[in-house]
Amino acid sequence: MTVWQWKCLVPHPPIIIPEVGQGREREASKTVEAMETLAQSLQDHVPETVLLLSPHSAYSKGMCFVVADNYSGNLAMFGHPEVRLSFRGSPDKAKLIMRTLIDANIPVDHFREETIVLDHASIVPLYFFTKYWEKLPKLIIANPIGLTPRKAFETGRILNSVKNGSSLALIASGDLSHRLTLDAPAGFHPQGKIFDNLVVESLKTNEPDKLLQADTSILENAGECGLRSVMVFMGGALGKKIDVLSYEGPFGVGYCVARTEESKNEQTLTGDPFVAMARQSIACHLEGKNDKSMGTIISEDNLMKRPRACFVSLKTSEGQLRGCIGTVTPLRESLAEEIFDNSISAATRDPRFPPVSRRELDELLVSVDILSEPYEVDNIEDLDVKRFGIIVEKGYRRGVLLPDLDGVTNIEQQIAIATSKAGISDPKGIIIYRFTVERHSEKEQK
Repeated sequence: MTVWQWKCLVPHPPIIIPEVGQGREREASKTVEAMETLAQSLQDHVPETVLLLSPHSAYSKGMCFVVADNYSGNLAMFGHPEVRLSFRGSPDKAKLIMRTLIDANIPVDHFREETIVLDHASIVPLYFFTKYWEKLPKLIIANPIGLTPRKAFETGRILNSVKNGSSLALIASGDLSHRLTLDAPAGFHPQGKIFDNLVVESLKTNEPDKLLQADTSILENAGECGLRSVMVFMGGALGKKIDVLSYEGPFGVGYCVARTEESKNEQTLTGDPFVAMARQSIACHLEGKNDKSMGTIISEDNLMKRPRACFVSLKTSEGQLRGCIGTVTPLRESLAEEIFDNSISAATRDPRFPPVSRRELDELLVSVDILSEPYEVDNIEDLDVKRFGIIVEKGYRRGVLLPDLDGVTNIEQQIAIATSKAGISDPKGIIIYRFTVERHSEKEQK
């Protein structure tokens, strides 16, 4: 399972590099201090691979990955070729990340070269990190500029589900408005400052809807390059506290430094908002509390408010199933309601098991699988038991099987089990749909 060690949002003005600034970097002292603080705090948390978002790298429609075996570059175009960095790439992990996003209907494109030149939006933040890293991580560059803000947010959320058995970190590089003052690079516009204030407030409260629902004129008039980077970062920070380390607007451009940190402690029973909500929903029901008095349930993030299908599963510490109920299409107005109802059903209404007791709940492991929209397939070669769950349908009968289940090793077996669950005696003529899941589980904590 991938461990996201940390995620951060950073600006990329070359002038904050002392060799380039020649003293003028002091005019952005808050930004320089925040970058130094951020890099120093992460010197003992070097991941295996860094995914760096640069709005100035090669771009196309969607999330554009710039994949290379090696990355290198310097600040020669800013008069200082001696400021030079080189990194090894990670094409295999880039391919895995791209596949995960594609499976979740995120538009993706890519360029593949043996060596790719780093742009300043990559070099500037990496300059600060490499001052404190004894060993350099591998690098993947991607440009989110081709995404809509909403798709960028979804991209960040989907990145949390990437599974590759290694540690990752996200550096989202992007400046805010370039129109804050009369001498700003893109000229002055009064909505530039409004945009920056909106971004900073959204980050501090971790409320992406403030940006996603903002008047389009504010976004268009800001003259920004970092909105998509901000939204990917916020999607990745779902359910977590965001620390805004600094904001200032010297040189007519807004610079913001922010971070969130992943850790094992944050993945405990109350750390994951989806698992926390499922467990608390069951506990409240078993304690006879009113459905609306769920106390500490985390339900205010953007995804929780949207209609999404999900399955909730309960297992013993030995891995034995104790209850599982779900929906393949959303039946309620929001994912929060879907989790609430399915959690209680998994604990008390699964006909295969007796109801769970309140004391027993504390010994069970809870998991929540959030489903993508089902997609009809014409060829079983498009299936994969590890990556895709399936729905088999014939007439009014329907059977569902989640992906990556113990004991299910091939497609034929997956189809046979789903067909049997549906009560379909003759599989001829069945319709098959595939879907992906974003899995949130307590499995590793107990």
